[in-house]
This record gives sequence, structure tokens and C-alpha cells, in this order.
Amino acid sequence: MKKIILILIFILAFQNGFTQTSIFEIMFDNKSEKITEKNLNDVYLFITQIDQMLKSENNVKNTYTESFKKLLTNTRTNELDNILNQMKQNLEIEISESKLNLITKFNASNISSINLNNYLIEIEKSDFEIGKIPSVNSLGIFDYSSNKSMKQVMSELKYEFTLKEKIKKKIKFEIKIRAFKKCEYKIITNKDISKELLGIKIINISKNHIAIENSNKDFEFLPYKNEKIAKVKSTMKFSIYKPIYEYLKSNQKIIIEDLKKEFPIERLKKLNIKGTYEVIIFNDNSLNEILILKKEYKELKTTLEKNYS
Repeated sequence: MKKIILILIFILAFQNGFTQTSIFEIMFDNKSEKITEKNLNDVYLFITQIDQMLKSENNVKNTYTESFKKLLTNTRTNELDNILNQMKQNLEIEISESKLNLITKFNASNISSINLNNYLIEIEKSDFEIGKIPSVNSLGIFDYSSNKSMKQVMSELKYEFTLKEKIKKKIKFEIKIRAFKKCEYKIITNKDISKELLGIKIINISKNHIAIENSNKDFEFLPYKNEKIAKVKSTMKFSIYKPIYEYLKSNQKIIIEDLKKEFPIERLKKLNIKGTYEVIIFNDNSLNEILILKKEYKELKTTLEKNYS
């Protein structure tokens, strides 16, 4: 798996250096109309690498030790208003030539681990153009609760957005701050393929991944056995064009020459019209059950303005 990921990273770096639209953007950001004769062979190669990812095996042996029930509610529900207000009050903006950073901090009681993935900032509207998907620093799970002398824990989130235009004298944007409150859940198996559950449609459950439709970032997917979730549960998520996924699923072995016949450039360029599935790859080659968590959040909205000379 690591070797395949490195190949994909190499392709991304290569494309960013020599073409205006990278293969990653074409395949993962719904830009199939950007496929040309010049990058066509790289697209076919990329599809074969995705196929290997979907069908590869790894040596990870998961141990299912953590009860899933403690994920269903937030242990610090009474602090959510305070956390949200702190995140609002402590918001800072940093701007460089091509980057916009949003940074915020909050204090929380040291009663249990703090999962920073449960605290989110989204730019809903802005008067300047930025990249849609930010890179995020400081995410992770931090647990200082064993240190009884530490009553409070300071946490920091940093979001880095790519600027698509030069900032002039003033910027203004609307922000939504969210803190996890609770979640619904569903345990799924192969019997649930083609069903719609919790607002998402289950397309496929394979030995190391699932494919779904109508998902968003408020869902989490975890390997599950006997009311426990896997200790090693890291995943890779990406969108894949529906016709491409159906073709990969239906063919055990993918040959580039067959791929070219099935998907000539005219068909490839129109893939974005068909839409995408979301694929989640797990560190497990023997998936029998998967836990779906649908998260609910408490939200706070605010407007930021800043003048620059």
C-alpha cells in the first residue's frame, strides 16, 4: 500500500510541475473535462494504480479492543458553548503571498481525551477566491487526563487555505464553527449493499474498503467486531467517478489496453457528468462489519473582517 501511495504522490508532483491541472485534480476534484491527449496516458496509469489500492492487501492485524459506545456522546457537552465562544474570540488571520491561515485556540477541562477532529472551522462565504479544501494542522487525539495536576488543556487548530487571488486592502468572510455533540450509528454488513442508511447509499463492501454515495464529512466509518472497533483504524478516503469504480469492481484484472477501449478520451472527458462515489480504504483485509457514525454538531456563525495596508 505504501508503495502505491508513493507512486501516486510522484504522479501528483510530476503533474503539478508540468501541467496546469494535476492528475489528482482531474480524478479527485471532478475535473474530467481537463483530460487531454497530453495527459491521457497518465490518466490510464492513475486508474490502474487506484485499482491496485482497492484490491491490495497489507500486513496489518487489527485488534478490536475499544468499545464503540463511548464514541456516541461527547463527554464535555456542558462545555460546548464555552469552547465555541473561545474559538470565535481567539480566531486569528495570517496572510502570506499565496496562503491564508486561520488559527484558533480553546481551553477545555482535562477530564478525558480531546479529539480535535471534533472541532471544525469552515469558510462559508468570502469576498475573495480561495481553494476549496484546506490543509489542517494540529488534528489528532490528545489525552492528558492521567495528569491530575493539569486542570485545563489548551488546544489549537490551524487551517491553511490557498489564495487564488492577491489580497488587496480588505478581506471579509463568513465562518461556521462547529463542535461535536452526539451521533447516530448503524452497523452494516454485505447484506446492506444497495440500501440507503442514515442518508447514505451503500454501493459496495469489499475486503479492504467500502464505496458509498451521498456522504459528507459528518460521517465516520470504522472497522467493527463484537461491539468493539479496531485499535488501528486509519483510512484513506477519496472520490472516484462512478463508471470507473463500476468497471474496476466488475473486472478482477485491469489491463491498460482494455481500459483504453472501454474509456476512450471522449468518454473520459464526460465522467464528471455521471458523478462520483466515495471510497474509504481500511487497514483491514477481512472486513465483515463496519460502524457508520453520523455526527451532529453545535454550531456558531461569525463574520471576520480585516484591513491590510
